[in-house]
Amino acid sequence: MSMTVVTILQLITVSVIYCGMTVLLPALVFHKKLQQERLCVRFLAYLLTGNFYLMNLVFVLQLLHISNRFTLILFTVVPALWAAVRINRLDVKGYAIDAVKQVRRFFEGTMGVRLVVSNAYRGAARGLRKPLRKILHDFREDFLDWAGTALVVFLVLWLFGTNLLKTFGYCASDIPVHNYWINELGNNNIFAAGVYPYGFHCLLYYIHEVFGIETFVLLRLFCLVQTMLVHLVLLAFLKIVCRTKYMPYLALMLYTFGNFWNSNVIKRFYSSLPQEFGMIFILPAAVFLILFFPARKKEQGEKGIWLQSTRYLVLFGMSFSMTLAVHFYNTMIIGLFCLGIAAGYLGMLFRRAYFGRIMLAGVISVLVAVLPMGIAYATGTPLQGSLGWGMNIIKGTSGQEEQTPADSEVQEPQDVPGAEPSDSQANAPSGGGEGVIVQPKPEKPAKPPLKERLQNLYQSLQIAVNTHILGHVDAKGVTLWLLTVPLSALLGLMYLFTKNDKTYGSMLISVAVFLFLMCVLLISSRLGIPALMEPIRCSIYLSYMLAAAVALCIDAAVSLVLGKLPHAWIMHFASLAVVAALTMCVIADGKAKTPIYIEGLETNGAITCLTNILKDEENWMFTICSANDELRMMEDYGYHYETITFLREMEGRRQANYLTIPTPRIYFFIEKIPGNYTLSYAGSGRTVSEEGAAHALPGGTGISMYKGESRYIVMSRMYYWAEAFRELYSTEMRVYYETENFICYVLEQNPYRLFDLAIDYGYNTQ
Repeated sequence: MSMTVVTILQLITVSVIYCGMTVLLPALVFHKKLQQERLCVRFLAYLLTGNFYLMNLVFVLQLLHISNRFTLILFTVVPALWAAVRINRLDVKGYAIDAVKQVRRFFEGTMGVRLVVSNAYRGAARGLRKPLRKILHDFREDFLDWAGTALVVFLVLWLFGTNLLKTFGYCASDIPVHNYWINELGNNNIFAAGVYPYGFHCLLYYIHEVFGIETFVLLRLFCLVQTMLVHLVLLAFLKIVCRTKYMPYLALMLYTFGNFWNSNVIKRFYSSLPQEFGMIFILPAAVFLILFFPARKKEQGEKGIWLQSTRYLVLFGMSFSMTLAVHFYNTMIIGLFCLGIAAGYLGMLFRRAYFGRIMLAGVISVLVAVLPMGIAYATGTPLQGSLGWGMNIIKGTSGQEEQTPADSEVQEPQDVPGAEPSDSQANAPSGGGEGVIVQPKPEKPAKPPLKERLQNLYQSLQIAVNTHILGHVDAKGVTLWLLTVPLSALLGLMYLFTKNDKTYGSMLISVAVFLFLMCVLLISSRLGIPALMEPIRCSIYLSYMLAAAVALCIDAAVSLVLGKLPHAWIMHFASLAVVAALTMCVIADGKAKTPIYIEGLETNGAITCLTNILKDEENWMFTICSANDELRMMEDYGYHYETITFLREMEGRRQANYLTIPTPRIYFFIEKIPGNYTLSYAGSGRTVSEEGAAHALPGGTGISMYKGESRYIVMSRMYYWAEAFRELYSTEMRVYYETENFICYVLEQNPYRLFDLAIDYGYNTQ
């Protein structure tokens, strides 16, 4: 079976498992409570509930050091069954009595196998008939909606999934670190490298531990699952807040299909990373907070724990909590969105019925996310480096920023003939002596007018947006995209003052303020305020919301003009026409996006070879000698020997008298054409050669030996060692797998009579 087919099957498996555990299982438990909600609201509610429970289940069991397959399954199944029985009021006793009767009749011989199967079939049919009818009815009624959603799914699979079929290795250099952290969860060693938001790692560990899927497979493929959900969450958010039926698809068309964006905006979606996974929870937190206000207003002082507004706040709290549990950058973004919502709903926020509940939900959500990290920190686990930086930013002790290039150009005046004295010289006391000339204090340069300063800031924003976000439009195009910010605010004010729909107007103002704050964050260093986020990271979030803002502005305009017509279908048809027209313009203008290719940090041959080895070998009966990325991939199944360590055992002062690896089989991974591991160099793309092997073995530590020309030297030396060893032991040393740019040798040996691997292969540095 080819690796492409294996990848497709693995991807289907991972998608079904994750969506089944985080969407389908909560739907089976809570469908009765949420059956009155719209489908998009139910989807977000199920998604949040499933992720929140599994994430925090792993946190609790890890801190108790009892996390394993049995406890994870036990505390998933039992609470789910209990909740399903209580919420759906199932007659468990009646079902049990009926089952006992059926079993007794079967063993007494009064009921045959055919009747048992027939009864089971009829019971399943009765249970599924109603939901299937509802699904078919919804499909017929909203065929275009389902078709639009299917098109979004297809585009995401096409644009982001094709790379998975071409590139089997990791596409980001920090994934091996996350691989290691997930592996350590298998040892109940949470926060192995220090306290850090572990929500992403908890979810992948759960799937690995319960369903037995290798962690490196999850990290290879989960990027497509989370990218799909990022897009579907954007669609669900817009379906909830928009007034026209089809305008949400405009945002998805612009964001997914339109080739307007800088490649850096979307490149991270090709890797399974916590920041992008956390994006799933930003918009649900915002939309449930937005939904809270009209729901609470409608209830008019009603009390009870199962009120709709309370449910929305609970979902907001879960979503906000998970942004912090996954990656604090996402918490910064939803924090800015919450400030925008506070501005948009200012007239309602500080009323008694709203403010206290929102603050309580916010505080509890933060406590839930911080508690596992706080417990670990209190028991002696230090902060992981990046989290320590974040804490210093919050406390204001991050240190002075480096000088900007503009600052470095400012020089102190020099004591040269004709030069003006410095301020300190001009203000020095004369002592009253004669002949001392007191120079007048130079006037401070006048500040530029406010209008000029605002123009300079806007130009800085244009440059930043054009540099980091919109890589395929001209200056006028940048201005058009940025106009969505004031236009959203203007339309929101129109809805507020005309009393057309105050809730909708407040939502538009919230989005406008949020986008403004995001623009401030993008150019924060230019404004002289602490840069909490690099522009390249900020651009990922801002592009996501700019596409939504375009759809919201057009939605508001269409709704304002056509919303009062007696037939709503006219307004919805207009929105469909706008989406179709703009889509055709994008295609006609050549702005349609095509899949891009992201090169992996491991060769496809290495991943294919590793997959075959794990399939064929018994655990702990083999060793892989390779560059370090495979270490974390196969850490739970076999042994690993570092390539640079292996070579250094045959070098000069560090030469080993007897070099052995005590496993029955040893696999040597060698790149015949060394890859550019995060760094290209003048000789990139060369095949290993005697010239490369003749260079001195690179010094240093860490990953530096596998970057640039150093990788070429290491792989050249390793190749010629393997060929020399195969010449000596042609029966035991053979080629296990080979492609045009990769080769794997396998050495079979008697573990009680090990080979001496330290040989003179002609290039040893003596």
